[in-house]
Amino acid sequence: MNLQQLRYVIEISRCGSINKASQALFVTQPALSLAIKDLETELGFTLFERSNRGISTTPDGSIFLNSIRGLVTQVDQIKNQYSGNQDASVPVVIRISFSRYSFVSKIFLEFYSQCIETLPLFSIELNEVDCQQVIEDVFNRKSDIGIIHTRATSDNIQKKELTNKGIDFQFLFSSHSYAIFRKNHPLATKSEINAEDLITYPQIRISSRHTDYYNDDTNFNFSNYGNSGKNIFINSRTLVFDFLSKTNAVFLGITDRSVSDFHPDLIAKKMYGDDMIYHLYAIKLKANHQNTYIDHFMGLLAKKLGK
Repeated sequence: MNLQQLRYVIEISRCGSINKASQALFVTQPALSLAIKDLETELGFTLFERSNRGISTTPDGSIFLNSIRGLVTQVDQIKNQYSGNQDASVPVVIRISFSRYSFVSKIFLEFYSQCIETLPLFSIELNEVDCQQVIEDVFNRKSDIGIIHTRATSDNIQKKELTNKGIDFQFLFSSHSYAIFRKNHPLATKSEINAEDLITYPQIRISSRHTDYYNDDTNFNFSNYGNSGKNIFINSRTLVFDFLSKTNAVFLGITDRSVSDFHPDLIAKKMYGDDMIYHLYAIKLKANHQNTYIDHFMGLLAKKLGK
């Protein structure tokens, strides 16, 4: 198996045709077919199947294709960065996974304006998922950088797990629980918000494939306050904030940073009597090569959030 064969697989999948791929790659069709056949023999499974609609990846081929895309992209980035001659035909690739924090949007927009907007080619991938998935994305090289939070009570354990996975972590800031709701919510006039205040209203809970949300222990944000019995499970930050804007539902976040910047009709109030502390980190795989753009973004995170 070699890098050239991997590029062939990606191009054939993109073109949906051996003939078109051979033209794009400037390789004869017989040579391309032979290279793919040799690779399939080495792998032990078929990568492509033909039909009246053209060529498509097999189930095993799709899994293989997904596993090599990031690798080939990373090799291109390394060559582009260290060859001494920047290849304008190679896009700058930035892949970031993060939990549902508004401050990421604000800082990334500034980063985009400073470093990305004027580039001739770029590919940006922003994945908003739960913290466990962020860690998996970074560990499996699906993302270059991740942003997560830990609870103070389990912070050392989680940092040890990151270290065992070969993941570096950069502390950003600490925070507390905040109740988030619309500005004309009945709770908006209260100077202090506590658990009894929340139990009256529908609770929006972030859903996740990693947890069972009908278990009383799930969704730690609300587990300390009780269940109103009126639960709305959502996995999108946009839907959460849209719903909060139009209803009396409440949402518990771990920070108030930048919430009102993007949603001026919402307010965030610190929970009174809640001593839970959260620590937020930027994480990346130790084995990843140095990336000027990722380093700049991490530096911007530290600068903006360390205030």
